[in-house]
Amino acid sequence: MHSSNHIIKFADDTTVVGLISKNNESAYREEMQQLIAWCKDNNLSLNIDKTKEMVVDFRRAQSSHSLLVINGSSVEIIKSTKFFGVHLAENFTWSLNTTSITKKTQQRLCFLWRLRKPISVPHPDREGMRGAGNHVSRNSAAITQETLPSDDRWMGKRRRFNRQMKEVRRLIEVKRRNKLAA
Repeated sequence: MHSSNHIIKFADDTTVVGLISKNNESAYREEMQQLIAWCKDNNLSLNIDKTKEMVVDFRRAQSSHSLLVINGSSVEIIKSTKFFGVHLAENFTWSLNTTSITKKTQQRLCFLWRLRKPISVPHPDREGMRGAGNHVSRNSAAITQETLPSDDRWMGKRRRFNRQMKEVRRLIEVKRRNKLAA
């Protein structure tokens, strides 16, 4: 292994990072040939369709990069990749990674955004909800079934919410009956 190259292994993925300086790609190309030979000697097959190459060139006058060929097939050169959960672009700007994190955050906060504007539940007995000790029923009644997402992953939460709302309504009815009986 050359000192300008690093091999990073994680599970079944292998990443080769090579520094090409003074337009001399020989160390990187030799490292790749050694990796290909090692895989062949150990009965491991490289999936050429999944093998990608990303070139990061900081030179002002960028020259063309020769294609990497493995077993007669050229490897696709990509402009960005995801490496250990971080999106890397060939120019090392953070815009791609930031956009990805923002999108993921918005998807996960969707449930809270839907609860942002609660719809109050019309209840036939508003008098029963005005007394002291009814703050639980009033606050619980502010969130309705319409504010919960309808897709399958939230069905368990919807069922639990519906059970809780049924219990709140039952407690209100019991309290109203007790007032009428007294």
